[in-house]
Amino acid sequence: MKFTFYSYFTDKLRSQGPDAAAEFAASHGFASVELLEFPTPKRELTVSNDEKAKALKAALDEKGLYTACYSIGINIFEENYEVCGQSAEEILRRCAENAAILGCPYLHHTLTIGLKTLPFDAPMTFEGIF
Repeated sequence: MKFTFYSYFTDKLRSQGPDAAAEFAASHGFASVELLEFPTPKRELTVSNDEKAKALKAALDEKGLYTACYSIGINIFEENYEVCGQSAEEILRRCAENAAILGCPYLHHTLTIGLKTLPFDAPMTFEGIF
């Protein structure tokens, strides 16, 4: 059985960069990673462009890791929803492009019709929650 480093990986990536995040995952015995993005109007995507996606891919490849899944939490049905000047549809498209660059077989977007997104001031780090 192979293990995937899930939500805390994105926090490591955001705070320490792709090389340190990949090193952490590899040193703890993970075979793959899963990105979990929760963009808000105050926080852009962790992997916000092709350059960042390619840097992450290189760091993962160097450590023998792969991206098992790319997850995005965003409500595409919320009117006038923007994150750092981008619509929900643009953000979802960016995540699909990131998944392709990373060679990731899955883009996970959970439809949350009728549910609210997390409050903008919700804790978004492992330390902030626990």
